[in-house]
Amino acid sequence: MFEGCFTHVVDGKGRVNMPQPFRDGGCDRFKLTVGAEGCLYAYDMGGWARILEAIGSLPTSDEHARNAQRLIIGLSATVEADTHGRVLIPQMHREMSGIQRNVVFIGAANRIEVWAQERWEAQFGSPGADYRKVYEELQRYGC
Repeated sequence: MFEGCFTHVVDGKGRVNMPQPFRDGGCDRFKLTVGAEGCLYAYDMGGWARILEAIGSLPTSDEHARNAQRLIIGLSATVEADTHGRVLIPQMHREMSGIQRNVVFIGAANRIEVWAQERWEAQFGSPGADYRKVYEELQRYGC
């Protein structure tokens, strides 16, 4: 399970340090794909296998299922941390997510969300923002 919030800087070659807590336990290969709200999702290989199984089993006769398969599976890329813990975010993924320099990594249980810092702050505010609405929404799910 992934948890925590980390900020890092993309270098001139499109590489960024994957936070150490996300790489603990020998996890140095990830599947990167499009996420919601303009971020990217990164899955460890076990999590990706579950995504493939779930999305791959959707009926191809359903337009929404086909679109999910095209976007989530078709736009995925394998990224692997080098000996310095850096992963290369492919150019296409940087463009789709607006990532240029500052990146926010969010551990979201079964996935890692990778955000352009500007988009993260526009979506959720800066540190210290009032998150009452989030907790109110959680109550709808019994949390």
